[in-house]
Amino acid sequence: MEHDLFKLVAMCCWIGGNIVHFSAMWALGWKGIYHGDHFFGPLEYVESFPYGFIASPMYNGKAISYLGSAIWTAKPAGLVLAIWTFVVFNLTGTIEDKVTNEMYKDRSRASVKED
Repeated sequence: MEHDLFKLVAMCCWIGGNIVHFSAMWALGWKGIYHGDHFFGPLEYVESFPYGFIASPMYNGKAISYLGSAIWTAKPAGLVLAIWTFVVFNLTGTIEDKVTNEMYKDRSRASVKED
């Protein structure tokens, strides 16, 4: 029974994490994923699912799916790496969120001055 419960939790983490990750990619679009704001000019700020649901959904979605893989394989090293990935992704997301919020704040100030 316990084995089946762990497999169920692992599947839920893996599927849920990938749904969050790939829906974030879908919401951003091709230009928004790969430094679109630098190469394609200003992009719209995305607030739709999953961005209104979870912080840094691309990072956290992948970290959750890695956790699911680690639980599925029941390897201690996998759990350690999944937790480490979660920590690193959250640090990166915190830094990126500050930069992104400042960038969009500056853009909104500039657009108000133009009006």
